[in-house]
Amino acid sequence: LFGISKTTAYQRLAALTDRGRLTRVGARYYLPTEVVPPEEQYQVIREYLLAEGPAYRQDIARLLHIAPKQCTVILRHLVDEGKLRRENYRYTLREA
Repeated sequence: LFGISKTTAYQRLAALTDRGRLTRVGARYYLPTEVVPPEEQYQVIREYLLAEGPAYRQDIARLLHIAPKQCTVILRHLVDEGKLRRENYRYTLREA
């Protein structure tokens, strides 16, 4: 689209991310004001689950302002780390 290689595009996206102009979530890039940054995602999810109780993936995707597919990867990591529990497609805090 811009007439540049994939490597050049990646380097430019990485530079914009380093300068805080973009936020990377998985393999996608967003404006920083549009998504919850990766380093804050667990805390935001935790606070939501404490306040609202169990949630589905689409609820958490809306909360983080990301695509449900990306949310699946994040939730899988949190389950693997023992921070969340998945039961019947609903997520709860492991500590609860």
